[in-house]
Formats: sequence, structure tokens, C-alpha cells
Amino acid sequence: MTGLRATFHKSVEYIAERGLAPILVWPFLSKASAIKKIVFAATRRCDRVLLHARGGREEYIVDSRDRVISRGLFVQGEYDFHKFEKALTLLEPYYKKGHAFTLVDIGANVGSICIPAVARGFASRAIAVEPHPGNCRLLRVNVAMNDLTDRIHVSEFALSDGDVTELSLELSSDNFGDHRVRSSSLPGRMGETRRSLVEVKACRLDDIATPAANERGLVWMDVQGYEGHVLQGCKTWIDAGVPICMEFWPYGMRRASSYERVRNALSGYRGFFNLSDPHSILPIAEIDELYSSSDQPDFFTDLLVVC
Repeated sequence: MTGLRATFHKSVEYIAERGLAPILVWPFLSKASAIKKIVFAATRRCDRVLLHARGGREEYIVDSRDRVISRGLFVQGEYDFHKFEKALTLLEPYYKKGHAFTLVDIGANVGSICIPAVARGFASRAIAVEPHPGNCRLLRVNVAMNDLTDRIHVSEFALSDGDVTELSLELSSDNFGDHRVRSSSLPGRMGETRRSLVEVKACRLDDIATPAANERGLVWMDVQGYEGHVLQGCKTWIDAGVPICMEFWPYGMRRASSYERVRNALSGYRGFFNLSDPHSILPIAEIDELYSSSDQPDFFTDLLVVC
């Protein structure tokens, strides 16, 4: 193992010194996650390396600078897909293999949810929305590489309430799933004001697609605290009672002034499951208690909201 680590480090140094990155590295050494961890860790020596990730039935091209989602896909072949499967279990019997539904993946990143959801037959088709240009390029590549271009529609937008057509995205240098719409210029606990910015196109989900008659849908959303603004642009989906699975991050919602919008948008839903402890459905009003339970940046959970 030590010899293998040294050899790979020397190879990466050679690439970096000669300015040959980005380069595509195939995980040919082993299927073992331990080997893949070594490979991924060694890419820190390069400015950027594009890696081929393959776990089971799906494959991806990922960016080595992203130490979270891309690392998970490269090392394990999946990232957070168990949450999607848990949500579908709670939605049975109508949301399972063989029962066609449309998945709306908001904050799709490089496709870690929508690609396996469609490829494995859980969803018949998907609408994947991703605002960051680099993430979206890889998302399109990954959709094509898995032969899903006719079943996954990709839109490069930041979703909002429709009042603006352009938004500023503040960028995380090492977690490409934590790019966020800038909603506050105040100092935060995570160094937000030091982040670089990129301008991205914005629209409502209702401008991209509306739910088809007699077709089931599921909205899957991870937008780093901006959920309330996004939900205000999802009126047709909410009016149709489409289930919504969303990350619930009080710190991010406070920075985005988003929570009251979340409560208003979800007021007509029957209740929610907390995927961290999904034993029973809870009334919508109990979201208030969950929101006020912690203001720490590392506290979050995922909620499945149902009619």
C-alpha cells in the first residue's frame, strides 16, 4: 500500500508540474474504496483533475476540487441516494418501481440523485435544475454517459420566486454542493463574505415545467437555505399536492431570510416525515419547533412533506 501511494503521488506531481491538469484519471487500480480514497486524496496536489467514478450501474465524471459529493461518488459510487430510497419507501405504494412518476431535482449538482433514480427505474423521467456552470457541464456529460438524454431534461438556472432573472451565486472552494444564492452581505459563521461570486440565470420552476395531468411527481430539493424563495416559484406543483423532499438547514434559511416563505408555501400540506427519524408523520406546525431547535451551522436534516 505504501509503495502504491508513493507511486501515485509521484505521478500526480509530474502532471501538476507540467501543467497537464485537468486530466481524466480512471480508477483502474482496484474497486476497493480504500484505494480510491488514496487516489482522491492525492489529487490535492493538482489544481484540478477530472475523475471517472463508477460504483454500480451508473458512472460519472467528477471534479477533484469538490471534496464532498464528487469524493463520495468516486469512492463509493453513490452519494446520499439512500435518502431517496428512504423517501420512496415512505411514499409507497404509489412511488415505487413500475409506477411512473416525474422527478424534479432542484440543485442537481452532477446528477447523483436524478441519474440513478431514472436509470434504476424509480422515476420515468427527471427535470434536473442546476445553476452552477461547472456543475451543470458535468451534469450534462453524466446524463449523456449514462444514455439518459431522452429521459432527463437539464436546465441551467437558479430557481427563485420569479422577481429576478439573475442571481449571484457564492462559491465554496471545496464543497461544490454548497454553492449558495447570495442573500446577505453580513458576515457569517462559515466565511461566506470571503467567497467568490458568479452571476447565474434565474427563473421559477413553473417557467420550466408544470406537473402533467394524472402524472405523479416528486420534488427533490437541496438549495442550501434558499428553499422558501424556490417554493414561491413552484405554485403549480404545490397546488397539485406533489410531495416535496428538501434539506432543512435552519442556519442557511436564516441567512437567506427563507423560513417564513417555507412555512407559507407548505401550509396546505398534511404533514412531514423527518428522514432522520421517519417513524411517523408530523403535523406541519411542528416544523417551527425543528427550525428553532438549533442555530448551529452543522445542524440539518431532510424532510419529506406530503399531502
